[in-house]
Amino acid sequence: MESGKNKIGNTDRINILRFFLDLFRVQSGSSYKDEGEFSASSDRPANLTSSYKLQVKQYGKWKSRRITVTPLGDSSGSKSKCFKVIYDDFIVVKIPPTPVRSFFQYIESIKEEKKIVSLLQPDIECIVPTVSSILKKIPPFTEFSHLDPSTFEERCIDKLKKNPELQRFLKIGDTFVYFMNMSKYSFLSTVLEKMHDMNETVQREIMRHGDVLWDLMIFEEQFGESFSHVFFNINKVYTVYEEKIHLLVNRYGAYPAIPNYQIKEWFLNHLAEKSVKPEDHPVYPPGFIEDLPILFDKISEKYRRDVKAYLRMVKQFIKSRSFNRNKAKMGGVISNILKLLARLQERGVAIRDLKPENVFVVGDPESHPLLLANTDQYSIGLIDFETAVGFDRKYDNKIKQPLLAGTPSYATPSHLFENELLMDVYDDLGRIFHFQDWQAAIGMVYNVITGERLAEKTSRVLPQTMKIMRQSLENKRPMMEVFKKSNRMFWNRAVKELDEKLSFHETMMKNVHAPIPPEFATLLLDEIRIQRGDIRKKMKRLIASQRFFKSPDARRNLFESSAETINNYIEKWEKNVNVPKASPKARDLIITFLKNLKQTKLENELFARAQKSVNVEDPRLSVYSLIEIMFHIIYRNMYKTEWEAHFEISRIERAPENSEDDTPPSDAAAVMYERTLVSDVIGAVRS
Repeated sequence: MESGKNKIGNTDRINILRFFLDLFRVQSGSSYKDEGEFSASSDRPANLTSSYKLQVKQYGKWKSRRITVTPLGDSSGSKSKCFKVIYDDFIVVKIPPTPVRSFFQYIESIKEEKKIVSLLQPDIECIVPTVSSILKKIPPFTEFSHLDPSTFEERCIDKLKKNPELQRFLKIGDTFVYFMNMSKYSFLSTVLEKMHDMNETVQREIMRHGDVLWDLMIFEEQFGESFSHVFFNINKVYTVYEEKIHLLVNRYGAYPAIPNYQIKEWFLNHLAEKSVKPEDHPVYPPGFIEDLPILFDKISEKYRRDVKAYLRMVKQFIKSRSFNRNKAKMGGVISNILKLLARLQERGVAIRDLKPENVFVVGDPESHPLLLANTDQYSIGLIDFETAVGFDRKYDNKIKQPLLAGTPSYATPSHLFENELLMDVYDDLGRIFHFQDWQAAIGMVYNVITGERLAEKTSRVLPQTMKIMRQSLENKRPMMEVFKKSNRMFWNRAVKELDEKLSFHETMMKNVHAPIPPEFATLLLDEIRIQRGDIRKKMKRLIASQRFFKSPDARRNLFESSAETINNYIEKWEKNVNVPKASPKARDLIITFLKNLKQTKLENELFARAQKSVNVEDPRLSVYSLIEIMFHIIYRNMYKTEWEAHFEISRIERAPENSEDDTPPSDAAAVMYERTLVSDVIGAVRS
């Protein structure tokens, strides 16, 4: 029976608890199947770790044990739901989206994951579902536990085939589920949560302010003179609090007299959001202690800005201190993520659902605190190959259709469309699959530094895309149009969001330099060279397509000019200063052309800087540059400018040859302009 005292999270969590309750019953030798219950020990939201107590009756007495259940990752369309369960071992439970009722189908799906793993091991540590990871806890199978893991697994499967009634130990509800033992490892998401979790640290820091908060010299030494106003303001709040405490004392007659250190301690407790309990202060009336937080809430509401400014200062201080302590660890984790990308590409496998919840640290950061900073002492392993695909890059048409799914924060529109459509759009399908992993890696790198999601707004496009896809199928509309539209929405948002996030975290991003593993440096250099070659061709086409600057010298100068030089002339044309006479429409077209040319040159200069940084013996990039360069490579490969409904260059290409309002400057005027440009180019080069 279930406990009715507490509301338990979602349906899947309840089903998992019932499964482990049944397992506990079998392990304990309980006589009656209906004699058991579980109850929640916390009322946390369903997306957080919750602890439960399982109870079964044995020989007339209740026997109990603890279990914790945590959902892993985002819900993503057709993707399975995963939960982390701590029950003796650390077990991952994966519930398929569509019930798997055939034992043969269940075993075959595990074999499919093992095929992918066979392409990756031994270079990459991988964990796949096994029946033995859960059956080793059940008496009928413990007789095989002394065998080596692979033989143990085979014996378990044989026994399940001969005794189908035992297959219930692999089912939750009406479906087979997948079990993976993670006892030796920590998920990267867990490691990062500990690295970025500041709640307890903030509390500890505030409680240490017994001297800091009442001594300006100590305060300024710790936080800096620029925060002295915070010191005076929070002391003003304390003075009011102290006065109100004495009034409250008179009302309750709370004796003996309350010493100042005690009032200060209560004040710090309130600031740190720590409860003050009557049982901890038995010398004072319970009602008096219970009224203290109410009193503080009223004061903090009146002085809300001062309290918030103090808390914000403390959090910034801790965040900065934590960042400086963890910089080396962050660089090490990022380096290993890049190494994983290179190994996947070398092995011809795309995971297509990389995220912190699906990768683990091969090593124990808790036992070795400096492990994460020592890049070569550990690696990143993989779990969950449901969306993965393996292929030979030479034969794209033979690539097996992978599951059309992905986690929105780490995926792209290409995750949702079939191979056949993608092959109509892209030259190299295998390359696109790898860039799906690159896109996920960018999100992971950002998460390592900030503890936040990169594509928070952009990710909303993918659920919308799935909705539009369903509607298009119902209305028999071409799926290619859906693909182009979703890509326009996705990449326009992605560019904007990336720019906003990098700008906001610019200082942090530029202060962490990740060692670039040699295998990834080689990949990155190859991609940079490819992009630079494509950009040069694009610049030549762009310059050739316009008809304002016709002479070979003018076109050569346009090609060789820097983005800064081009920008100077954009400003001159916009102000109509020191430029040849031209009609307003012609001037607009020239400005549009120059802006497109400037954008192309900025891309080229970005890749040129990256090439210089990577093409050294010990390549290192700031995380800012790494994310920027990887994103531009992905963007230039996945997004085609012709999909833009209002691509600026098309206005130049469609300009009528002899329109009166569209008359280009005369040849003489054009030559004058071109010479001015040449002069600036030479000056820029010399400087």
